Amino acid sequence: MIRIVMLIICSSTLMFGCQTAKQTSVTSTEKPVTPDPDIVVMQGLGTKPNSSSIMGVKPMSFSELSACATKIDHIQKASTQLKIEQDRLAVWKEKLDKQNKALESDRTKIDNKILKQVQDFNARIEQNRTSVVQYNTDVSSLNDQSSALTLESNEFNTGCANRSYRQSDYLKLPSDIRTAIATKSEISDIPLIEDASNSSLDNPVRKKIHIGR
Repeated sequence: MIRIVMLIICSSTLMFGCQTAKQTSVTSTEKPVTPDPDIVVMQGLGTKPNSSSIMGVKPMSFSELSACATKIDHIQKASTQLKIEQDRLAVWKEKLDKQNKALESDRTKIDNKILKQVQDFNARIEQNRTSVVQYNTDVSSLNDQSSALTLESNEFNTGCANRSYRQSDYLKLPSDIRTAIATKSEISDIPLIEDASNSSLDNPVRKKIHIGR
C-alpha cells in the first residue's frame, strides 16, 4: 500500500513538472537594432571601413576622435614631404650618375704632366665624392623617416581604423583636420628608396690623377 502511494505522488510530481515547463517556454521577441544615423566608421590607411565591426560598440569620444584625426593629419603631411624629398633625391641621383660616367670618361683624356689638368680633375673627384656622401646620408634619413611613418600608420590602423565616431563630433573639428579624415584612404604608400645600399653611388670615383714624373 505504501508503494502504491509513493508511485502516485511521483507521477503527480512529474505531471506537474511537465506542465510547468510548457508554461514557461515562451519565445521572446526582440526589437531589431536600428542604426544610429549619427554614427560613422573611421577608415584605415589604404583600407575600406568595416561597418559590421561597430555594431553595439560604443563610438569614440570627441577627445579620442580628435587624437585620431590629429594623427592622420600628421601622417598625411609627413607623407607628402617625404614624396617631395624622394623626387629631389631621384633627380640628384641621376645627376651624380652622369658625373660618375663623365669622370670615368675624362680620366683617360687628362695629361698627367700638365698640373692644371690634374688639379682640375682631382677637384672634380673631391666634389663628386662629397656630393655622393651627402646623397647617401640623405637617402638613409629618408628611409629612417619612412620606417617611422610606416610604424605610425600601422598604429593608426590599429587604434583608430574601423572605430566608430559621431558625425556631430566630426563637425566640431577644425576644417583641415576634417579634410584629413575625409581623404586619408588615398594614402596607400610611403616613399622608400629600397636600393640605396646597392646604388652605384656607393662606390664613387675615388682615384685621383697624379702628376707624372
